[in-house]
Amino acid sequence: MFIFVLVCNWIGFLPTAMHPGQSGEIFPAPTSDVNLPLALALFVITWVHIESVRARRIGGYFRHYGKPYAALTPINLVEEVTKPITLTLRLFGNLFSGGLMIVVVAALMAKAIGPFEIIWKPFDLAIGAIQAYIFMLLTIIYFGLAMSHDEQHDEEHELKHHAVLENSQ
Repeated sequence: MFIFVLVCNWIGFLPTAMHPGQSGEIFPAPTSDVNLPLALALFVITWVHIESVRARRIGGYFRHYGKPYAALTPINLVEEVTKPITLTLRLFGNLFSGGLMIVVVAALMAKAIGPFEIIWKPFDLAIGAIQAYIFMLLTIIYFGLAMSHDEQHDEEHELKHHAVLENSQ
């Protein structure tokens, strides 16, 4: 996932304009359009839910929405609905705002020191790498949360503790 997002972010650095500075790019970065980050986020969240069902079974999957208290179920459901939205907007928005910031600084610096394009390319590459890392890190965190068995271990520990207490009496 990291390599895919990184390559998608860095594709925009290929010189594909027919007339540089005058025409748009023929092959812009795929993540510069909101559709790819949305598709990636939906893919990740769907995969996370599938793995959560595999790890917890269907009953445990539905029970985990009521943890730590059953009254929090609506909030947990809203959190699950907003995960793909936030994942999408985080990737797309941060890349867009980072690129916009660099363009503004480049335009301001061009008047002072001349061509600024050579200087800002490494910053743009770094923004793409950081966003790929954040997307990958959030994906790993979502998988870790979805596949954790903390509730089951706590219940098993309580049962064992009660059994030990009963046997000792």
